[in-house]
Amino acid sequence: LLSSHSPSFIMSNIELSLDDIIARNQANKRGAMIGKNRGGNPGNRGAFKSRPNSSPATHPRFNPIVKEMNAHKSVRINISQLAPTVRTADLQELFANYGVQSASVNYGEVGQPLGTADIVLTKRDAHRVLNDFHGVSIDG
Repeated sequence: LLSSHSPSFIMSNIELSLDDIIARNQANKRGAMIGKNRGGNPGNRGAFKSRPNSSPATHPRFNPIVKEMNAHKSVRINISQLAPTVRTADLQELFANYGVQSASVNYGEVGQPLGTADIVLTKRDAHRVLNDFHGVSIDG
């Protein structure tokens, strides 16, 4: 058996075309993998590997108790494409009915408005804001 590093193997490859060398290397790789799993061990072929139960009935995302607990979690919404004249007080007034915990317009290093703002509110209120304002154009 010739090693891929032996001089006779290298010399025999010089006489072959590139396509023949590629075909030979692929055949050698396939032969080496027969009867082995990806880790290279021949044992445990076809062994059953159990998975954790993540059916919708038991997954926390579908559990109404977990959903209710997460409803009071604070989240941040980033608002973009704001006019340069929009101020933090405008955001607080606009979102006053949604229980905004904080609102702030984002400014650059030299104090110019970036056209974005962040508001922080509960997850439940954030869903209401997204439903009510998604795609809505607001005059500033």
